[in-house]
Amino acid sequence: MDLAASLTLALVALAQGYPKERRYGFPACLSGTATAILISKSPTGYSYEAMGTTRSNRPVGMMDGGSTRRVGMKVSLGGCSSQNTLCEAADHEDGKQLAYLVLGPDGRITREMRPGTGKYAGLQMSGVSTALGTFPMIELGTFQTCNQQTDI
Repeated sequence: MDLAASLTLALVALAQGYPKERRYGFPACLSGTATAILISKSPTGYSYEAMGTTRSNRPVGMMDGGSTRRVGMKVSLGGCSSQNTLCEAADHEDGKQLAYLVLGPDGRITREMRPGTGKYAGLQMSGVSTALGTFPMIELGTFQTCNQQTDI
């Protein structure tokens, strides 16, 4: 195969973006604000907004060097908890991805990624989000967190 044909095949492969089905894993670190509704000494619910970055587990992999923004709500009543989060992720090439995260009855946070734009067009994945530890609160009403996003 000559050089021109090889380059053409490589450019076609790059233009197709990410495979539409694949395994993935990447950490996301966020900081944000939370507004709590306080009843007695414990919060029974709060809303939050956070922004942060994503890194790939391998250089230049999916979501590497991206930005993320999340809004959500968590409620705890009578020993039962619910949590819903909407997450927007953007990369440096104008690709965007939308995900919906839900706290399940088993305590796991599941993630449904919807088809996005750019290289994420047509890409749909599901997975789980696992906390990578807790961080001290710097100021009342703020939080810092990191979590690992992986496929199921």
